Amino acid sequence: MREGDGVEAILSLKEWLEDVYEKYDTYLLSVGKLLLAFLLFWQINGKMGYMGSLDSVFLILILALFCSFLPWNAIVLISGGMILAHLYALSLPALIVGGAMTGIVLLLYFGIAPRQGLALVLTGVSLSFGIPCLAPMAFGLVGTPLAGIGIAAGTILYYGLADVSALAGTQGRTAAQETEDLLGRMEQMAKAIGQERELILMLIAMIAVLVLVYVIRKMAMKYAWSIGIGAGAGAFLIVTVFGGWTLGLTELIFPSIVGTVISVAVAIILELLFFHLDYRHTRKVQFED
Repeated sequence: MREGDGVEAILSLKEWLEDVYEKYDTYLLSVGKLLLAFLLFWQINGKMGYMGSLDSVFLILILALFCSFLPWNAIVLISGGMILAHLYALSLPALIVGGAMTGIVLLLYFGIAPRQGLALVLTGVSLSFGIPCLAPMAFGLVGTPLAGIGIAAGTILYYGLADVSALAGTQGRTAAQETEDLLGRMEQMAKAIGQERELILMLIAMIAVLVLVYVIRKMAMKYAWSIGIGAGAGAFLIVTVFGGWTLGLTELIFPSIVGTVISVAVAIILELLFFHLDYRHTRKVQFED
């Protein structure tokens, strides 16, 4: 196939996708919400899973269907409720520390950037599936730096709750013992969150990718999107690989490489679909006789 034929095929595909989106944008958006909500709820149950009554595929499917017709923040709120329920079933210290952290993060998120629900949701899903570079790469291409608030909130919740769950579940104690050393265990969990090296490293890497990809993508130069994707992937690998090596987090190196490769593949697809196109402002035409 000649190069010109390939370009024409891509342009034809873009035109067809734009036409499909104009006709079915509402349905496609609902399907996207359904899928991301289901994946996020499923991962919350899989990572935590302390309250058995929530551990049901049918239940999370119903919740995801419910969220598909609501704003993105509905997914955020329901996820927060599920997290609190699992922490309640785990232990009182876990509920107090994890609940306080969840409440503070969500209050800051809703106070600063309440329209970045998709960024928060996608960050939680991408971290759960081991592809953390995906969210900042995607929003660097088709979003704004304000998405960094949602990305930061999702990252803090993911790693902070993992620490709380790990510490709260390491010791089997009676109710009396739980009450006796409640303050001590709360302090231990709070310190673990504050000293989480992987959380800090990942926050730096993800925000760096978001800003770098966005800045390069906005430049008036040829192949800006492609250069931005390459630069973002390189920045993420530099921060995570060298940072992980320096901090003794060598277990991050291989997953970071694999996750970055997957993120680049998705970013290339986004470039093909969205470059020079704007699906966010569809044309609504009314015909009259």
